[in-house]
Amino acid sequence: MLALEFSDYLIAFILIAFAGFVDSIAGGGGLITVPTYLFLGLPPQSLLGTNKLVSTVGASLAVWRYSKAGAIHWQKFKWPILTSFVASIFGAWLSRFQSKEFMVSLLLIVTPLILFISTKKIHLHFERLIPESKRFLLIMMLSFLLGGYDGFFGPGTGSFFLFFLLYLLNLKEKEASANARVLNYASNVGALLFFVSSWNFSFQIAALGIGASLLGNFLGSHMVIHHAARWVRPLFFLVLFGLLFKLIAEYF
Repeated sequence: MLALEFSDYLIAFILIAFAGFVDSIAGGGGLITVPTYLFLGLPPQSLLGTNKLVSTVGASLAVWRYSKAGAIHWQKFKWPILTSFVASIFGAWLSRFQSKEFMVSLLLIVTPLILFISTKKIHLHFERLIPESKRFLLIMMLSFLLGGYDGFFGPGTGSFFLFFLLYLLNLKEKEASANARVLNYASNVGALLFFVSSWNFSFQIAALGIGASLLGNFLGSHMVIHHAARWVRPLFFLVLFGLLFKLIAEYF
């Protein structure tokens, strides 16, 4: 069992809740939770399993709310959802070979990339350039690659899904957020099934994280459904820059 101070638990609760809040809106919550778990001292395999357990339970609430609001296109995305699910199991199997140093190195690559994607005002209309049949194949390939990445590591998966749904399919922000969430949720569930089989969790941290993640996902999905999520991005950037600075300091 980890020996943590009350202040550690409090900081972790706030960060995990905020990660769930952000994740339900624009993805990228793992960019907050993984450094948080590293800060708490979780070893890599326990970290990934705990992260998937917490994020999957939290995301269940957001997906349920999006589905109830009619924002998820289940029929249109049923095959990409299944592909993301299957690929994540394979990715989770590969994650057994990770180390803490490798995780930090990946975060140092993925975090600036997500920041770059999120800050660019890109107005592309791929749907006008790519035929419907090829577009479906491309979405399937992206679901496989991003699902595998989510099982292997995870941070930023939701943001990548959101980016491609916005600029590949040209969905509206509400639709893109909801359907990116369900694609990411499928990969969360697949990876979680693998980690359940090997029982790689810290239940001490998961108990804290699940409550925080449920709170964050509820608030975030509520804001998307009611079109009130615009001010979240500046807060997300602020947290990411702080974590990126900490990662760089730790790495060097």
